[in-house]
Amino acid sequence: MSLYLAYQTNLTGGMTFTGNTLGLSKEDNTSNAGTANSIGAYTIVDSNSQVTNYPEGTTSSISTNSSKAVLNIPDGSTIHSAYLIWGGSSIVRYGMSGSQDNQSLVGNPINFEFPTSPSTADSITYETQAISPDGKQLYPSSPSSSQPYTFYTNWADVTRYVQHPGTFKVSNVVGTTAIDENNLNCCGWILAVLYNNRFLPARNFSLYVGIDYVGVGTPVDITTTNFTTPVYSTPKGRLLLSALNGDATINGDQVLFGPDTSNLTPLYGPENLTNNFFGSQINNDTGNTDTTGTFGDRNQNIHTGVNIVAGRQGIDITNVDGSSALTNNQTSATIRFNTTNDTYCISTLGTQIDIDSPIFDTSVITTDKKYVTVGDTVNFTIKVTNTGNILAQYITLKDILPPEFSFVPNSLVIDGGQTSTDVTTVVPLRELSHNQTTTLTFSATVNAPVTGGGYTYINRANLNYAFKNPGGDVVKNFAITPNVIYNKSIAVIPILSKRAVSSNPISEVAGTGDTIDYTITIFNYQPLTEMINTVVKDTLPTGLTYKANSLIVNGKPSSNDLSSINVDIVPKETVININFTAKVTGAPPSDSKYVNTADIDYEFITDDNATLSNDMSTSNSIYSDSIVIIPTVKETAKSSNAIPNVAGIEDTINYTITVTNPSASDFVQNVILENTLPEGLTYKPDTLYVNDRPSTDNISSIDIGTINANSTATIKFTANVTGTPSSGSQYVTNTVVNYEFLTPDNTALSNTVSANSTVYSDSIIITPNISISANPNIVNINDIVTYSITVSNDTSTIIENPVLTDTLPSGLTYKENSLTVNGTESTNSLETGVTLPNIDLTNPVTVEFKATVVSTPSVGVEYINNANLDYDFHSIAGTLSNKISANNTIHSNAIIIKPNMILSSNKRSVNMGDYVKFTLLVENINSTTIENPIVTFKISNGLAFMPNSLNINGSNSSESIENDISLANISPNKTSTVIFQCRVNSTPPDGIRYLNLATIKYSFQSPRGQLTNVLDSNINSLFIKSFVVNPLISPTLIYTISKNNPLIQNICGLNLTNTPITYNLNTYPANGYASISENGTLVYTPKIDFIGEDTFSLLLSNKDLDSVVSTIIVIVKDNNNVKNNFCALRN
Repeated sequence: MSLYLAYQTNLTGGMTFTGNTLGLSKEDNTSNAGTANSIGAYTIVDSNSQVTNYPEGTTSSISTNSSKAVLNIPDGSTIHSAYLIWGGSSIVRYGMSGSQDNQSLVGNPINFEFPTSPSTADSITYETQAISPDGKQLYPSSPSSSQPYTFYTNWADVTRYVQHPGTFKVSNVVGTTAIDENNLNCCGWILAVLYNNRFLPARNFSLYVGIDYVGVGTPVDITTTNFTTPVYSTPKGRLLLSALNGDATINGDQVLFGPDTSNLTPLYGPENLTNNFFGSQINNDTGNTDTTGTFGDRNQNIHTGVNIVAGRQGIDITNVDGSSALTNNQTSATIRFNTTNDTYCISTLGTQIDIDSPIFDTSVITTDKKYVTVGDTVNFTIKVTNTGNILAQYITLKDILPPEFSFVPNSLVIDGGQTSTDVTTVVPLRELSHNQTTTLTFSATVNAPVTGGGYTYINRANLNYAFKNPGGDVVKNFAITPNVIYNKSIAVIPILSKRAVSSNPISEVAGTGDTIDYTITIFNYQPLTEMINTVVKDTLPTGLTYKANSLIVNGKPSSNDLSSINVDIVPKETVININFTAKVTGAPPSDSKYVNTADIDYEFITDDNATLSNDMSTSNSIYSDSIVIIPTVKETAKSSNAIPNVAGIEDTINYTITVTNPSASDFVQNVILENTLPEGLTYKPDTLYVNDRPSTDNISSIDIGTINANSTATIKFTANVTGTPSSGSQYVTNTVVNYEFLTPDNTALSNTVSANSTVYSDSIIITPNISISANPNIVNINDIVTYSITVSNDTSTIIENPVLTDTLPSGLTYKENSLTVNGTESTNSLETGVTLPNIDLTNPVTVEFKATVVSTPSVGVEYINNANLDYDFHSIAGTLSNKISANNTIHSNAIIIKPNMILSSNKRSVNMGDYVKFTLLVENINSTTIENPIVTFKISNGLAFMPNSLNINGSNSSESIENDISLANISPNKTSTVIFQCRVNSTPPDGIRYLNLATIKYSFQSPRGQLTNVLDSNINSLFIKSFVVNPLISPTLIYTISKNNPLIQNICGLNLTNTPITYNLNTYPANGYASISENGTLVYTPKIDFIGEDTFSLLLSNKDLDSVVSTIIVIVKDNNNVKNNFCALRN
């Protein structure tokens, strides 16, 4: 089964559950009172009936059972709806001994007694009605051997009967008290009431009734929707719940709450534990035990997990706070009922969630007087501010003046506009959206002392307003915090005065550089009462600064700040003086005078021992020298960094300082600008310009001279960033401008103004890591290169809005549809930008794509791929944008250098017993040294190496060619020679020839660092003299072509045998690019605009005969008339 939604609505008010069990716990396997998780007797009220071993007020009959509970709602509330829910066990131990079946009684009406008069009435009257269920649910629908029980829930709408709070009684509720059932017997009732109160928040309410079984592995989820929590203020909500068969002694039952099923928070309350939520606890609206109902003092202890004898059992009613699981602007929520041990049935669920609405909590009433006497006029100010997200409409305000006050006609002003409306009537106000304020000011006259002999006048103001909600318009009231005014007759009000003497020749006038001596006098002339906790706050106006260590309180030096001068006690009939000095450092804010204000806050004790507070203010004016001219100084700084307000070491910062004379008629003279660069910055020589003219002044003393009226001097210079800031991450540059101005009598007065600018260290720049890899990294034309670009972030600051662009080098083209981001195909363009997800500490981004090698590099042998990443990040300087780059270099296979390797012998044909001398020439024809060369010989079977015949570069060696032979590094254009002898001992393996080969393994330095290569020599063949062969003849080939044109030619080689030749590049051209096909087609492309002779070699091999190296010479001429590729042979 699932719970039935009885209603969902929005209104201003609240929801409350009350109710009670109708049974007390029994003893295991007997009907006596005990501590089992099952009832053995029903409760009865208004009777001295008693079941044996149970307290008085118990019965064994369903027809006489009853219990009471108390309904409480706030004053001023009206009941909107009321549902009565009752239920329990109707069948237990089905098909077993000791079973009990009361299912036939479940549909019978119950008796409901309710008050028919208000709780404030002198005599409360009651009425009883028989209530039949409007709806009912069973679980399971019928008992079985696996579920030998039935629980039920009945409910009825009893709103027409529930019109007043008070005590309610329910009787004749079906349950079971089977002797042998130690866990399931239970019955009880709940009254779920929804009430209106316009002074309470606007809320969304839902009520679910019915029955749903919660077992191990079978949680129950209920989702409520159609509400919106506040956007700005803290969301609040409560859940009201009722369940059957909850046990204090068995834990594992939980209630969880959250926005959705993947984000749930366990709930708890004072009597509802996180892991034992339902424990036969009957609680009030605060979640604490409700002791007001029948047997309210007999409760199971959920905290110790121990039942009491004859305790209230089997029914849970509670109210818990769910606010912590709510979020701003939330529109749905899920309640999960779960258990890992204790099974139970949920029967009633109520949700009470504050909805998004206007909020007037910060609205305030203030007055210009705190203590008044009859005849005074009090000026009131009411600021009505909506801090909520929802528009407040149809707003009205009614002010409730103290009865001793009367409104001053025509004194009401709303938002600056006067109105004849009386504020004590209903005053319409304008609509207010988020953070909008309406201000009302008005006056009232004090006509009489406080009624009844007290001394407080209380002013209240109530708002009424409406707002729109998906469920319809909601109307609400709000009471602004009252304002309290006191009768002056009880007040201690001292005489507060202030005087000032300037150091200026005219004591009432002060100019820049003067000092002002202030004296604040507090005279408590009261003959009986002292002032306590007295604190003076002195607020110096703009242009005045406190002179350090000048504060003296009652003749003693004080270290207090002027904003909090602690005077403490001012005895009765006593004078306290406070003295201090202020410096004049700038112009007054307005009216050519310095207005200094002193505020005093203090307390005093009245005759009835009440502690009251008061505050007073006084002020004093010193007039400014109105002729003072204060230039405007502005300093700006722009870095050479890509981020103009950020700089790193080796960057420069261009400073521009403007000094503007705002006077329309007078000049300022002897202007000296002092600039102090912070640690980490140094002045760049010869960059100082004053009004676009170079200056040799030191920046610590720049002579600007005179600035005419309405004119501006501009100073520019550059600083080098040579180090990090001394502290923090800011380079703060300070500028001080000293100048003079003339009084009307031509007396020069001096003054100082200053400015600063801030450039942030590049340490605030969040730089992700970007790397590019390519596979393969040495390529031929038509190869496919796979690029992988990884961007990671090793900081806690998120890289936002990253966009990657990639520029492929000349010779590579993008392979369509090969772009992926984190493994997902992307249709973005590498050239215009690939949009990446935001990158945090744990989520790097990998971009992969493929490119095809379509031609040789435009310059050299490198293909350089460049990638750029544009991104944003948050910093102390705000949101900044930055760009970083990375590149990857792959190389044409032309970077592989190859030596010429020629293995020759002094004989071509041999007889048995002959000696043959072999010579290996390793010629380095490259411009790079061949490093760590190791030669390996593969000598045919039938030939035997002659010991001690090995000679390397003219030096004999005892080594054997059967092992690797290490040679010395071979410098460019040098040759290593290896000579050795073999003896012919037997016929060759094929009876015709001995095939001999040398292999060299070596390393060399390349643009990619040190590389290693392996190269075979030509195959040297020796023939037995009985076999005659035609030699493989391959001369040197010479071709002539014109510049910027390719050579495509079958090589002019002579093969005097019928066996095919295989062709390979042996060495590479230095000034072009070459390849050769299987059938001997040679393709050579000279580098752009190359003219001259280029040389490389081919390795020609015949599988039956021998292999030789053919040298290719290409002559490139600057002659477009070369129409054919000329070939010549050179022996």
